Amino acid sequence: MSPMLYLFDIDGTLLSSDGAGRTAMEAALQAVFGTRGPAGYRYEGMTDPLIVRESMRHAGLDDATIEAGMSEVIARYLEGLSVALQDPARLARALPGVP
Repeated sequence: MSPMLYLFDIDGTLLSSDGAGRTAMEAALQAVFGTRGPAGYRYEGMTDPLIVRESMRHAGLDDATIEAGMSEVIARYLEGLSVALQDPARLARALPGVP
């Protein structure tokens, strides 16, 4: 039997971090690609690499450029997210009804 992987969106579904993820992702995209992507681009239901690919495609970047910068974007995103979540105003907290 093949292993199974289940993915689900937790930020905004099970918890809230007051935009820490978006802030970290946009900063990483800006640092690596020089753009945060289209204003108001929706991240819901996407994995982090898919957010990078789709938002940067919408910003006009080609796939080769996006893939070349992917590792750096993800690394910067994770660093920025770690810092953002240390802000008491952005501590991840469970949404109502989530035990």
